[in-house]
Amino acid sequence: MKRSSFIIAGILALFGCIACGNDPDVPNPGIQLTRFAFERAYNPGIPAAAEGVIDHSARLVFVQLNADDVTSLRPTIRASGMSRYEPEGEQDFTDPVFYILYSADGFSTIGYEVAAVPAGDGYDVALAKQYLEIGYAPGESAGSVRTSVQLANSWTNGCAITWTASSPNLSIAGTVGAVTPAADDLSVVLTAVITKGGASATKLFSITIAGSETGLSDAARAREDRDALAIGYAAGDSANAVTKNLTLPAVGSRHGSAITWVSDTPGVIAASGAVTQPAAGDRTVVLTATIQRGAASETKVFTVVVKAIPAALPLVFANSDFEANASLTAVVGAFSYSSAEFYTGARSLHVTGTLGSSNNGILIETSGNCNSKGTRSKVVFWIKGRGTNKSIAIRMRGDLYWNLKSATTVSSTGSGDYSGNFNRADWVKVTLALASAENPSGYKFEIRGGSSGTYDFYIDDIIFE
Repeated sequence: MKRSSFIIAGILALFGCIACGNDPDVPNPGIQLTRFAFERAYNPGIPAAAEGVIDHSARLVFVQLNADDVTSLRPTIRASGMSRYEPEGEQDFTDPVFYILYSADGFSTIGYEVAAVPAGDGYDVALAKQYLEIGYAPGESAGSVRTSVQLANSWTNGCAITWTASSPNLSIAGTVGAVTPAADDLSVVLTAVITKGGASATKLFSITIAGSETGLSDAARAREDRDALAIGYAAGDSANAVTKNLTLPAVGSRHGSAITWVSDTPGVIAASGAVTQPAAGDRTVVLTATIQRGAASETKVFTVVVKAIPAALPLVFANSDFEANASLTAVVGAFSYSSAEFYTGARSLHVTGTLGSSNNGILIETSGNCNSKGTRSKVVFWIKGRGTNKSIAIRMRGDLYWNLKSATTVSSTGSGDYSGNFNRADWVKVTLALASAENPSGYKFEIRGGSSGTYDFYIDDIIFE
């Protein structure tokens, strides 16, 4: 068995050199091997005569030979058009032996590789490896695979074949290797492991998966990067309303072209994408991207509007946008400033509390100095969260209540009504309609809850409109 494995390994290593590596470039040498055998008359140590199987296309001869000693064997060689051959006489067939056959005129030669392999599984595996090939779709080849390859999983002599690929771009399922093209050509090695009984051999195939964009010129790649180019906007921003820094790509998303940017107003938008909002008046800015791929160049122009810094909000009381600490008091429960949830700016007010058996205030602005509404007719704010078991009421004077349930525009009532629930998963704008005589100036702003209610909500930007 050791000799079998050694011989098979030698055969497999030499298969790639068999066809014509040592032959002169003779179009029609007129020589063909017709018989290769080991006869007992010349090899008394072998148990029986052995005839070789000749593969003329591969210039390979297999001889099934069950002999303990193959170090000194004399073959019988017959060939048409041959005058002599080398090497002559007894040879050591522990490894494959290469024979050169000379034509009758002595000017042409042809070569055959001869391997003496013990009969059985090792011989079958060696034969399967020799003849195993990959199947290609019409119009495709090892140098250009675009769809799939056919992979045999067994051989006619009972050998089993398993396959692996060096790239995930070739997915093997059963006898089909499906191809997923990359942008450019991709070299892939397919490994076939051929087994039978205790014998095995490996055969490698190199193929090229044709790229989906193979052959594209630099000009075409630059155009595709130009077409795919887009500016990245911060959450809530758009081309018509820029308030935060822009993301300006430096490389193309399709082919990696280099991209440089120029702003016609760098004081508002820098080439890096950094934004400086104007103090007054929105500004229109033109950004020009240059896309470079090799010697090819493309440009793309973007026009955006940078919003001016907004005027100060008309606050109902000091710091009622909650960007700074408002002078608030928790009557029942607690409050905190949240930088995780906010409608505008960077903070909101997070209110939590559970009431006892009486309706009560959850939180109060205690300055007693709410601002005057002037000519405005509404108080608005943004809120999200819930009141469980009871709704929420807003009180700005002793007899002015706005009861929050499902409506988002609420008129005042003479007393608090806490029936129902308040539940808003997303920020919602609430409008408190003010009658002409209703003005919170000089009074408090109080958030109230009903008895046994549990509250957990965020509120932001309590302002006049």
